[in-house]
Amino acid sequence: MVYTPGPPDDPHQPRPALVVSEEVRNRLRDDLVVIPLFSLGRFGPTRVYAPARDPFRPRLARPALDAVLRAVRRALGEVVPEP
Repeated sequence: MVYTPGPPDDPHQPRPALVVSEEVRNRLRDDLVVIPLFSLGRFGPTRVYAPARDPFRPRLARPALDAVLRAVRRALGEVVPEP
């Protein structure tokens, strides 16, 4: 669970998150790279559908992970075509 920027009284805090940093970094550092998960909102180039059961598995299935990686690259400004 992570806290995201927003009003301090947001009833949806903390939120579940997807850890995207490498396993070795997660073990050796005191911080992680995460993507907060949201259940509301429209899907778009930087929003990926993930069934409720998938994000809580130890690892995402490859197709879902590929979609997340494309969305992150788009959020960083890269032009990423659909596969």
